[in-house]
Amino acid sequence: MNKKQFILIFAFVVIIILIVGWYTVGCPPLGKDRCPFFRSPRAPAASLTFWSPVDDAAAWQGIIQKFQSHKLKTENGGIEINISFKNKNLNNYQQQLVDAQLAGKGPDIFAVFHTWAPEYQRQNRIVPFQGMSVSEFKNTFAKVTRDDLIIDGQIYALPMYIDTLALFYNEDMFLNEGFLEPPKTWDEFVDYTEKLTRYDKRGNITRAGAAIGGGTNINRSVDILSLMLLQSGLSIFDRSGRSDLNTAKAYEAIEFYTDFANPQKRYYTWNDQLDYSIDMFATERKAAMMINYTHHIGNVDKKSEGKLDYKIAPVPQLNEKDKVNYAQYWAPLVARNGSCSKDDQIAASCQELAWEFLDFAARPENVQLYLKAANKPPAIMSLANSMSASEGTGVFAGQVLTAKSWHHPNNIHSDRILTEMINSIIATDEEKRKPLNQAVNYAASKLGGY
Repeated sequence: MNKKQFILIFAFVVIIILIVGWYTVGCPPLGKDRCPFFRSPRAPAASLTFWSPVDDAAAWQGIIQKFQSHKLKTENGGIEINISFKNKNLNNYQQQLVDAQLAGKGPDIFAVFHTWAPEYQRQNRIVPFQGMSVSEFKNTFAKVTRDDLIIDGQIYALPMYIDTLALFYNEDMFLNEGFLEPPKTWDEFVDYTEKLTRYDKRGNITRAGAAIGGGTNINRSVDILSLMLLQSGLSIFDRSGRSDLNTAKAYEAIEFYTDFANPQKRYYTWNDQLDYSIDMFATERKAAMMINYTHHIGNVDKKSEGKLDYKIAPVPQLNEKDKVNYAQYWAPLVARNGSCSKDDQIAASCQELAWEFLDFAARPENVQLYLKAANKPPAIMSLANSMSASEGTGVFAGQVLTAKSWHHPNNIHSDRILTEMINSIIATDEEKRKPLNQAVNYAASKLGGY
């Protein structure tokens, strides 16, 4: 071998060594992602499915993307996680869950109405969270969540939000009547309602002072009545099966609610012949006030085409020194048997991965991503307190700490029974009308069939 050949061979070997070394260190300055023919090892992967009938994908997208980036880091497991979020139809949601779970295609995470959790736990269909103590939960989340989500000393959900009933009112109608502030108590509400209501010469209501007192044609009529019962110190129904519905105090609260649809009362403002409450308030401008949740802000704006000047205030209280508000929310549970798939290298179970995601989502900085996207008030007490003075959901957030609910594991069933009770008390058709005590007794007997 002559000197020239040796130099060529040596140079070739050096070039090969340099190329191999360049690939080994990641092709600087291009980086591994632009390195020719470079293929990095695939991270172990897992797939989870998340169902909810009340949120769309946009509400969770920010948190899901943040969690995926978090898990890809080596120090957090180096796992590629795909979370498929599906918005489901509310009308047959529970049946969809049953059918999917029986077919082995159920979601790994699914949102439920807050009073459903005990029944799912009784059926052994969900797994508890082990990453937080009960005392830490109680110090973090609003008090109302304790009865719903802590079962037999174990935590079954980390709630992202709590909605509360608040007072929507037409600002122009208030100003025309000389009202500069919304009513703070039910006594004030009665006076406002009387002065804001309009009748024609035949005594027909042409403008309702408030959308209240009815059954089917009042959106969330049962919740408004429940609020009044809870403000009176009544439990309606609790987990032990005890009910206060058939008591003199309950009769008084039910009579107060339905008297808004009683033509004999000075504050008569509603009946079962009027249009639906949200339409009366937002579209027809024929109701000065209504009581509803934050998720109806968008509905009002849409129906009024953004042309209605309205404000939102705290819901009236029976006693301003002992405030009671009404809570409604959905919370995500982890299924015992979902349809998760994962690579064998991943030691964590599907349930552990699902809870890791929900625990990550429930961190205050991540909750705020959800709240902003979903336009809802928080379940975390510190966030609710800090947001209570803000515009938009601030009024609702300010009521979270004093919100209550009651035990109705089948809310569809209880809503129907109590709506029918209200309808029968206020019916304009005398053949359908029932005395209050008879209507309440019948409803109480039906509710007792849980």
